[in-house]
Amino acid sequence: MGNASHALGRLAVVLAAALVLGPATVGGAPRIDKDTLVVAQGFDPRCLSPLFGTAQQDKNVSGQVVERLVQFSPDSLGYLPELAIRWQKVSPDTLRLTLRQGVRFTNGEPFNALSAKYSLDQMIAARSLAFFVEMLRGAEVADLYTVDLKAKGPTSERLMLSALAMGSFQYPPAYTEQAGLLRGFCNRPIGTGPYKFVEWIKDDRVLFEANGDYWGGAPRFKRLIFRPIPEGAARVAALQAGDVDLAIEIPLDAWDRITKDPNLATHWIRGMRIFRLTLAAKWEGPLQNKKVRQALQYGIDVDAIIRTVLKGRARRLEGQPLTNEYFGYQQDLKAYPYDPERTKRMLAEAGFPNGFEVTFKYPHGRYAQDKEVSEAIAAQLLKVGVRTKQVVLEPGEFLTQLSALGLRDMFFSGSLPPPDAHYFYTQFMCDFRYAYWCRSEFDGLVRRAVTTPDDRDRNKLYREAAVLLQDDPTGISLYAPHDLYATAKTVAGWRPYKDQFLYLGKAYKRD
Repeated sequence: MGNASHALGRLAVVLAAALVLGPATVGGAPRIDKDTLVVAQGFDPRCLSPLFGTAQQDKNVSGQVVERLVQFSPDSLGYLPELAIRWQKVSPDTLRLTLRQGVRFTNGEPFNALSAKYSLDQMIAARSLAFFVEMLRGAEVADLYTVDLKAKGPTSERLMLSALAMGSFQYPPAYTEQAGLLRGFCNRPIGTGPYKFVEWIKDDRVLFEANGDYWGGAPRFKRLIFRPIPEGAARVAALQAGDVDLAIEIPLDAWDRITKDPNLATHWIRGMRIFRLTLAAKWEGPLQNKKVRQALQYGIDVDAIIRTVLKGRARRLEGQPLTNEYFGYQQDLKAYPYDPERTKRMLAEAGFPNGFEVTFKYPHGRYAQDKEVSEAIAAQLLKVGVRTKQVVLEPGEFLTQLSALGLRDMFFSGSLPPPDAHYFYTQFMCDFRYAYWCRSEFDGLVRRAVTTPDDRDRNKLYREAAVLLQDDPTGISLYAPHDLYATAKTVAGWRPYKDQFLYLGKAYKRD
């Protein structure tokens, strides 16, 4: 009887989903109606609890339900209120946050300073954010709608706000304790956001329904669906067929074509995701030799990769792993020029006149053109005598190996931390959870900067850190591509942000 009831219950869920999604197209993809927004991105989320990790495509999904206290402005140069309506630095180590009143989580729990303190303490304890919030000590309730964020000592207001904009996701305390922050919440999130979670069918779709009581006004779309479509060409095909409304990471070879499609609209923004080739220097092998890593800086023709593979839709990084939007960017540092003959001479001087062989790992489907760029890098390295054993990984396996320090000897990846040098440079510290390089002198500079409240003095420390990285490289800084999106022509009320979050609560379809 129990099995029959379970089967009937499952059948009811399937039938209800079919009614919600409408008739299927070829391949089982749901067709679109005016009350449904379908978003395609490269991979299925691993967990819908936003403190699980820092992968943006995970947070694009969970962020429709779980909101933060503070968010970045569209250009990422400032901050906007979300569940905190204003803030003030009231002492060198304290940022006072005034909270939005009258907000409830969709399970009925109240949002207030008690839930904010609970959530901030979870943020500070989260393993995924350990280095990004290391300057923070905890949160204290001042009154029912005021909470004080406390640092371990004097620190920069900019650092505290950036930490909030990155990780201050608000959890309902009672439900989270019952479900488990990284267990039950992963599969059934509850929040204050514009949408409510309905179901997650792994590797097929995540379905949300509009939160009619949303404090910012009920969304115009009654349903929101995220679909994982790993291949860029398949995402474009689904968009052109009318099976999805919005697609992220449009492949460059399709950009010009879909720009001319009268049924589609293209959107782009100068991105801040930084791509680099990491060289694993913590383990024995050729890449442990500083001179080898210096030599390889001259062996990659970044301009050619941008011009050919990326079709000009990227900007080269100049002598540091930051774009000029980042606090701590040093205007006078310049990238190494392309000089393959110099690479070969330096490799010979380092004891490798005939080059060497390394394992080169990279994802396929995690970033736009990731496989094509990696293949171009491998071809350029071969010209200077570095032979690569290429290992192509699906996005989930890539993230697993990244965290397990398994991406040796070198790997291609992108990173989009908050726009402050602190949040990028912490990734190179010796005890960062996936650091492939280690220098105690560098660690000391970053730690001193954390406890330096004056941003001018902090910038001086980041300059020293940038110069050290240029002399003793952790890898090869490559480029920051444009972020490319496309929507159905009828979609309005949405714009891309430089932090790559998808804010869909105000989106709608024109008649």
